[in-house]
Amino acid sequence: FKKVFIRDMVLKVSYAVFAVALAYSLHSYWALFFGQIGSVLALVIATYVLHPYRPRLDFDFGKLKELLSFSQWLLGQEALNQIVRSTEDTLIGRFAGPTDLGLFGKAKALATAPTSPIVSLINKVSFTSYARLQDSLEHVIEGMNKTLDILLALAIPYLIVVLVTGNRIVLLLLGPDWTALTPYLQILVVGATFDMLFVTVAASLFNALGRSRTQFMISSVYAVSILAGFFLLVPSLGILGAALATTFSMALTAMLTLYYIRTILHMNFARIGWSLVSTALSCALPVLVAYQLLRYPFFNSNIGYCLLIALAGILYAGGLYLMHALFKKGPYHTLELVLRSFIRP
Repeated sequence: FKKVFIRDMVLKVSYAVFAVALAYSLHSYWALFFGQIGSVLALVIATYVLHPYRPRLDFDFGKLKELLSFSQWLLGQEALNQIVRSTEDTLIGRFAGPTDLGLFGKAKALATAPTSPIVSLINKVSFTSYARLQDSLEHVIEGMNKTLDILLALAIPYLIVVLVTGNRIVLLLLGPDWTALTPYLQILVVGATFDMLFVTVAASLFNALGRSRTQFMISSVYAVSILAGFFLLVPSLGILGAALATTFSMALTAMLTLYYIRTILHMNFARIGWSLVSTALSCALPVLVAYQLLRYPFFNSNIGYCLLIALAGILYAGGLYLMHALFKKGPYHTLELVLRSFIRP
């Protein structure tokens, strides 16, 4: 995780530095273009510093045949994803208008804002790890359990925060002009939680284990269900219908994914259940405290709300530790291992 994290941070930080510096000196939109080029060059340099592997050209195209049976399903997955994204925008723009299209896009992005960088990092690492461990299902299952520990610890609190105080989050991050997206955000965050916990991370698992065809079928079910939902609901309900169709499709696909995880890995979900229960219980005290404090005007201001979130985070971390100390259950141990891996030189 550490090297991938450093690599990704180099990309983001270098882009910000190049873009801001060039914007200050050029006073032109070209700053964004050259900033992108500069950040990619910085990324290339970082990969050479972080890893000893050096790529080289190889014109033996016969080797591509060995990958065809695997890569064709990967290509199909990406094609389906692109079709879904394009059709979503087209239907919402056609039946709901450009304003609602902007609201839906922002709500969908906000539904995954704090978790998508972590999911992206995990997927980049897990694909290679699962591919190396595919002959040992025991280690693959352990890796999947630890991945779900991390994601549950992040996703469940964010889900609760959005459902309880979604309007305050929108006011804090986007301002009063965007408060209309709050109900759509609260619907989409439910679907995004299903998708992040099971569908997205399982895609790397299935592809790494040579089950890219299975993942293509899962992607097909999602594509068919969400497009059918959009065609049925968006013309009459607008972006409310889009949010409902998206959440239903994500939940349906999550159930299908769990079935295949169980079938392929013969995985016992008891540990996941304990992690879910301990995470939910750890959220109980922060929610009660936040509910009481939100009655006071100060905690409804931006500064007060930020302090409230910080306090809730401390109480939540304490709850995770308590569950681990008392029952030896929950994601605390996995989170501790990850944190130590970043700290350790």
